[in-house]
Amino acid sequence: MKQLSLLGVAVATLIACSGVAKADLVTNGGFETGDFTGWTQTSLDPSLNGVTASFPYPRSGTYGAFFGDIGSIGLLSQTLATSAGTQYTISLWYENPFIPGGINGDTNEFDVEWNGVALYDQTNLAVFDYAQLTFTVTGVGSDVLTISTRNDASFFGVDDVSVNAATAVPEPASLALFGAGLAAFGWARRKRKAN
Repeated sequence: MKQLSLLGVAVATLIACSGVAKADLVTNGGFETGDFTGWTQTSLDPSLNGVTASFPYPRSGTYGAFFGDIGSIGLLSQTLATSAGTQYTISLWYENPFIPGGINGDTNEFDVEWNGVALYDQTNLAVFDYAQLTFTVTGVGSDVLTISTRNDASFFGVDDVSVNAATAVPEPASLALFGAGLAAFGWARRKRKAN
């Protein structure tokens, strides 16, 4: 019974101390502050971009963002503290919704970049409801996620932006603790057999 207790302690220690994937690195990825807190916005006309609780822009929660720069690209970016060499999964939801009574043209562009490298760049997108984009990228220690948009006749919606470590890797100290726990388990088992 004592051996099982020692094994349980070793496993619990490994779980508690392991380098489990960190929480979402994006600040205010769901725009639930009701504004662009945590983001840097660059636009010729900021009045064409914003955060709203109005349909159809929130995909989940209370708020969603909308972007409607005309004739030029507007940028929304955030610098993230990452670990060099670690793979991350970027996830975001975007839409080009039908606006009743609006002009739903197709002169638009939607671009997602990681450190200035385009992961997704599409132009003249037709009307569509929320769709998810996901990408796997590698961190360099400080990385910039940028969403670039232009929508001359309507507005893109964006919500639920996240960046998370793609895998969980036990830290060396965690492995050492786990090894020590297994060694103690083995020692206790041998001692019991010897008696």
